[in-house]
Amino acid sequence: MSDVTQYDRACRTPACLQPAPTHGPGTRHPPSPPLRAPFARF
Repeated sequence: MSDVTQYDRACRTPACLQPAPTHGPGTRHPPSPPLRAPFARF
């Protein structure tokens, strides 16, 4: 659930439009439309 919060906050920042280097290689979650889609409901 914590991951949802991190991505939700990230999508609210300009970083969401970029490759999102903040995620780093530690998180295997590329900033793809499928990721942003679920948060659009929030």
